Amino acid sequence: RRPAEQEKDIWKRKPPDFRYVVYDPHPPKRNTVDSMQPWRYGTIPGQREIIKRVRSEGHLPRLLEDDSNDEGTQFKTRFRFERPFTAKKKFVASGSNKPGEYESPKPHDFRGYPPIKSLGLDEFVTDYEKDPNGMKFKTQRLNH
Repeated sequence: RRPAEQEKDIWKRKPPDFRYVVYDPHPPKRNTVDSMQPWRYGTIPGQREIIKRVRSEGHLPRLLEDDSNDEGTQFKTRFRFERPFTAKKKFVASGSNKPGEYESPKPHDFRGYPPIKSLGLDEFVTDYEKDPNGMKFKTQRLNH
């Protein structure tokens, strides 16, 4: 057979050699003539090639080709973090606290059902008073 046919026939190929000796590096011995040839290893000063890399813009790859440029579909991939003092000044200028009376947050409804009052039923109490009539407070201070 021709050598090209032997390469194509997978059963004629030799198995790969995974011995450690094959993949072990064989550097030249120290202080020998072979080891003191910097032109082979690129260590001559000023002879090094400078490779300019093209920096990417940092955009994510387009997964789906879509022609719409909605603000909702696109998101920022880079953010500029402000220094602490600048952030404090912006906080004072913009005022993150909403004007008006403070409303305490309501507990989250994990059930996902509509409000009970809209169904015509009475609300039920889910919390209790921690120290009714101040009994614990009074008993702790009996001896004082």
